[in-house]
Amino acid sequence: MDGFNVSMMAYGQTGSGKTHTMEGPEADPGVNARALGELFKIAEERAADWDYTFQVQCCLLNEGGGSSAGV
Repeated sequence: MDGFNVSMMAYGQTGSGKTHTMEGPEADPGVNARALGELFKIAEERAADWDYTFQVQCCLLNEGGGSSAGV
């Protein structure tokens, strides 16, 4: 929002909760949904003074050989 690029990454052992932490269930959203919600909330609060353009890129790296289908 203030001119900074941001990256989020989860790294850890299989079964350690990376997906739960980043995505979370619908009733308890993870980091991704909460961060985007905050981003859009701030943009709405500042709408009278600023115009924002959002660009999002997503890259899923699955080094473990598992499937990333449906992502």
